[in-house]
Amino acid sequence: MANSPPLPIEVVELILSYYLANSSQPVINSRNSVDSPSIEPSLLLELLNFRFIARSWSLAVLPHAYQNIRFAPPSIIPSFVDSWKLSATVSTGASIRRLAFEKVVSPDLCSSVACEWFGISINQMNRANFDRAHPRNRRILIDDVKRVLDLCSLTLTHLKLQFLSAVSFPPKFISTIAGTVNLQVLILTGNPYGHQIDHTESIRDLLNSTSRLSSLSLRVSFLRPLNLDQTSLPHLEHLSVTCNRNNSAALKQLCERQGRGIKHLEAFVHADRDAIIPIVLALRSSLESLAIESIPGHLPFAIRTENFPKLKVIRTVDTLHTRRGLSWLQFGICHNMETFVTSYYHSADHWRKGLEALEGRLLNKPATFKKIVFVKTNSDIVDSEAASLSDLLKYHGIHCDFTSRWNYADLTNLTTVPLAQTTASEVPPPVPEIDCRQLPSLSKHPAFGDRITLTIATMRLPPSLPTLHIQFKLPICLATVEISIKFQCTIIFKNISSSSLFTVRQYRMSVTNLHFGKAFSLCDLIPKVQFFSALPVLFLAYGLGKSDSLLFQNP
Repeated sequence: MANSPPLPIEVVELILSYYLANSSQPVINSRNSVDSPSIEPSLLLELLNFRFIARSWSLAVLPHAYQNIRFAPPSIIPSFVDSWKLSATVSTGASIRRLAFEKVVSPDLCSSVACEWFGISINQMNRANFDRAHPRNRRILIDDVKRVLDLCSLTLTHLKLQFLSAVSFPPKFISTIAGTVNLQVLILTGNPYGHQIDHTESIRDLLNSTSRLSSLSLRVSFLRPLNLDQTSLPHLEHLSVTCNRNNSAALKQLCERQGRGIKHLEAFVHADRDAIIPIVLALRSSLESLAIESIPGHLPFAIRTENFPKLKVIRTVDTLHTRRGLSWLQFGICHNMETFVTSYYHSADHWRKGLEALEGRLLNKPATFKKIVFVKTNSDIVDSEAASLSDLLKYHGIHCDFTSRWNYADLTNLTTVPLAQTTASEVPPPVPEIDCRQLPSLSKHPAFGDRITLTIATMRLPPSLPTLHIQFKLPICLATVEISIKFQCTIIFKNISSSSLFTVRQYRMSVTNLHFGKAFSLCDLIPKVQFFSALPVLFLAYGLGKSDSLLFQNP
C-alpha cells in the first residue's frame, strides 16, 4: 500500500466529517441552545494523529481540530500561542471559529469593583491578596484570553467566557473584541457562588463594541442597568438569561432598548419565578420562541394569561408540575403555539396520562398546535412506549418527533419552516359510542360460564386513522380474555391487572408487540364501547373483571 496514490483532500474531508459525527455522543445544553460542546480531549488527540497518514490528511485535519477549542486550567495558552506563531502550517491551515475559556479572572478590575461596591480603600484589597485567593494553576487570566483572540480575530464567530471571579473586562480586551469582526455568539457566565459583583460598565463597553452579535447569553448574578447605546446590538435575535432580583432590572432594560429584533428567548430563574416577568413581557410583540423551566410550574400568572402574537415554539426542560392534566394548553401564551419541545424523560408520562384521561374525547388545544418534539437520550426511551405515545398524539392531530439532539439550528428551523396544513381527512371524526347492552350479539358464552362474550361486527371509519382504541367499562371484574383477530395488527393491553389470565390466539395473521400495563382502578360506569378507527372483525370473550382498555394499531 506504500505506492498507493494519496486520497484527494475532498475524500479525506468526508472521512473526517463522518468520523467526528460518529465518534462523539450528542451533548445537549438544555438551558442554552447556542452553547455547543467542544471536542473531547481524547477524540482531539486521535484526530491530530491522522496528520501523520499523509500531507493531504495533515491539511484536512487542522480545520476540524481547531474549529472548536476549550481552554481550562491549568492553562496551556502559552504553548498554544507559541505553536501557532512557530508553525506556518497551523497558523494558515487552522480556522478557529469557536473558543471557550473556563475559570477566567480579571484581577485588576475585580479588586477595584469590589472596593467601589463596599466603599473601602483600594489599598485594602490589592493584587497580592487576589493572587493568593486564586492560584495560578486554577485560573486563566483575561490577558491570556486576549493573546488567543489576537490570533483568530478574523475567523472567530463564537466566544464563551466562564468567569471564576466577577465578570469584568479591561479596556485592551474590549479593543480586541471590537476587532473581532465576525463575532456572532457571545456567552458570558459569572460565578454563581458567593457574592461576585460584576463590572457593569465594562460589560456595557464590551457589548457596545460587538456590532454583528446575533446571540447573547448572560449568566451574571449582580448587574446594574447597562444603558447601552440605542444603536448597539442591531442584529440581536437570540437572548439567553438567568434571572434574579439582582439583575432583572438590567435585563428588562436590555430587552426594552435592544429587544426590537429578539425572536428567541431562553429565560430561567434561580428561585423567584416572578423575576422573568418583566423580561418576557418586554419582548411580547417580537418573540417567536420561548424556553422556560416548566409549564405551568414555573410560569407566572402574569405571563400565562398574555397573548403573544408571534410565539410559535414553547420549550420546557423540567418536569411539568400540574394536577389538571393538559388544561394548561388553554393558557393565553399557548394561543398561537405550533410546536411544543420538551424532555422525554421528564414529561412523557405527563402527556400519556393526560391523553388517556380524556377517554376518547378530543384534546382541547390551540388550533395551531400540530407538533411536539421530545428531546431524549438513548437510555430514556423504549420503542414500544414511544410508539404508543405517538399514536395517542396522532389521534388528536399532533405529530410527534423524537430527537437526541437540540441546538439553535433546530430551533430556528421550527420557526422559519411553516408546518404542513392538516387536511380535512386528517381531522378525527366524532367518536361513536355503542352501549354494550344494546348489541344483539352480547350474550353469555357457554364455554365460559358466567363470563360475557362480546362480538363486534365490521365497522368502517376513515382509513387515515391508523389506530383503534376500544375502551370497555363493565361493572364486572376481569378474569379471562380471549382475543381472535382476522388481520395483522399490534395489540397493547393497558390498565390490565397482572394477576389476570390472558390467551392470545392467531388465526390468519400474526399478532405482535404484546404489552401489559398497570392495574386500573374499579369503576361503576355503564357498559359502552368507543371506536376510533376501522376494524374488519373483532371477537372478544370478556370475563368477570374490572374496567379495561385495549389499543389496536394497524401495522
